[in-house]
Amino acid sequence: MKITGIKFDKSEQSNKPQLTCPYKTARNVKELIDAWLTDPTAMSDDCVPLLVRDSIKWNCWVLPWRNGERKLNNLYQNFNPVVVDFLAQELATKSKRSAQQEIDHAIAVINTWEKTKGGWTNLMQRYQQAVLQTEKQSPPQLHTATTRRPSNTNSITLEDALAQDRIRRQQEQSKQAPSNEYQHSPQMLELKAKLQATASSAKVSSNTRPSSTNLREVEAQLKLALRA
Repeated sequence: MKITGIKFDKSEQSNKPQLTCPYKTARNVKELIDAWLTDPTAMSDDCVPLLVRDSIKWNCWVLPWRNGERKLNNLYQNFNPVVVDFLAQELATKSKRSAQQEIDHAIAVINTWEKTKGGWTNLMQRYQQAVLQTEKQSPPQLHTATTRRPSNTNSITLEDALAQDRIRRQQEQSKQAPSNEYQHSPQMLELKAKLQATASSAKVSSNTRPSSTNLREVEAQLKLALRA
């Protein structure tokens, strides 16, 4: 009977669902923070569990209120400047100092809040408020996108179109009327000299009429001069 009872107890225990730790199943730092802050067994003044700290360390996760850079900043150390500035402004409203003077105080507060669950809650609240404030202060991107000049290289401006039309009209006019340069060119001067010589020879030999061949040559040269 005892052996049967022991076997029954073991089978009963094996049928019980195994509870998994939410810290181990977290896939990113956000899920890990949510698991820690929503843990009903942890009090607000409890320190950060070792399992949570190890998960951040081995996964190389960066907490939202930190900057994740290895090089230490002279002013903000290794904390997120957005969160530090927001907290410094909050502290400055309670003191007579400026927000710039409260940066060291804000960093000391963050270092204290990092140690407990209640401190993590305060840090996440400040982080979300700081991000929301930064988004409100940043200019809208839609206006700059609509007023930006298109990067299409095929598009031309109105000035370019007018310049191209002016050049086209000048080219058409130069094709229709002969230029003065061509009229005074050596070819045109030689042609005029030939025509004058032909006319002079016709006047000298007034008794003989010019042949049809000479007339055709003169006519052809005249047509050539008119086409030029």
